[in-house]
Amino acid sequence: MQTGTLAAAIDTSSVVAGFVVADAAGTVRVAMQSGCTGRDSAGLLVELLAHLQGAGLGLPDIGRWTVGMGPGSFTGIRIAGALVKGICSGTGAACRGLPSSLAMAAMATPAAGNRVHVLHDGRRGDALVSAWQFDEILQPAAPAAAMPAADLDAAAADLFVCLETDPVAALLPPPVAARTRVLPHIDAACLVAPAGQPWPADGPDGGGDCEPVYVRPPVFVPPRSPQIPDGLQKLLDGAGTRELDP
Repeated sequence: MQTGTLAAAIDTSSVVAGFVVADAAGTVRVAMQSGCTGRDSAGLLVELLAHLQGAGLGLPDIGRWTVGMGPGSFTGIRIAGALVKGICSGTGAACRGLPSSLAMAAMATPAAGNRVHVLHDGRRGDALVSAWQFDEILQPAAPAAAMPAADLDAAAADLFVCLETDPVAALLPPPVAARTRVLPHIDAACLVAPAGQPWPADGPDGGGDCEPVYVRPPVFVPPRSPQIPDGLQKLLDGAGTRELDP
């Protein structure tokens, strides 16, 4: 199946969803922000299709999709990934995942040599820290990690970035807050074709890297033994010895 030449990016990792479509020259053809994220994302596809139609476009016109994979809302990230994979299954387009923190670091317009720490809420007073280094292009400086927000060190980075809608913005120590760029939302345009993040030379990726950015390792919680009321247990014990009528 032949696919279109346009590229799209979508990010639903925060409370504001972003969707952008651009042509091969990087000119934005469609740009959308929406409140349809997380558990309220039922209308996201309808809204997306309406914006495409308003620009005289359809889903088959898009040949490549990039999905923001967090850190951020687990539900939102999963919904965007599933939505895009479903679209690509029908249109034959390719998809890939990139960190949402990459877009946030790019929006902060760091200077050459800057170390950028992108901050997300880790709950219970923690901050999720995604470290990026800018030397002509943005590259990961260290694996994303969780730490108490109160322990953030202003000397650890040249620039900090967070979203104004993220609870971590209110937890930053004053020295860190003074060096923090607070963004209103994530611009999905920064995920369409970021420098240093090319598509594979041997062909578009099939979507194998569309995995959420996990900062904390998964923890296995063993299931509890079932709690059966005494009265029900006696009935069950009796059922095993009762003779059945022929």
